[in-house]
Amino acid sequence: MKAIHCLFIPWAIALAACHAPSIDSETRPVGTNVLPPAVLAGALNGEPDFVRHVAPILRERCLYCHEPPALPGHLSLASREEAMTPGPAGPVIVPGKPAGSPLIRSLKGTHPGTAAMPAVGDQVTRDEIRVLERWISIGAPWPEGPAGRLR
Repeated sequence: MKAIHCLFIPWAIALAACHAPSIDSETRPVGTNVLPPAVLAGALNGEPDFVRHVAPILRERCLYCHEPPALPGHLSLASREEAMTPGPAGPVIVPGKPAGSPLIRSLKGTHPGTAAMPAVGDQVTRDEIRVLERWISIGAPWPEGPAGRLR
């Protein structure tokens, strides 16, 4: 019985680690920041700008699955109007409330019933999540017109 107990604990720890967002895996490798260091520092120390800071993160980390051609009828982040359209759980971005935004909870792997996003591809880094949180906390300003389209 003791041998089984000893085998069970490492297996349980390994199983739990598979679901941790910071663990490297074949389908979700640990990412590197999309933004160059100086641009990232500007977003983390100042007011994040959609075009300079947020759009590159969404485009690189999210858009390959979350635009209409990829998954028709599912969440689209291709424009503000699409991203703010309430789904079954409400809007994915709640301006002024990063902790209440399913986008942030999904990226952190804390959204109930949703696997950590992105499901495949490089993980969103902690710094990138901080940029998105800061942007949402200032109201998630998203320009209209071509500057606000991510396609």
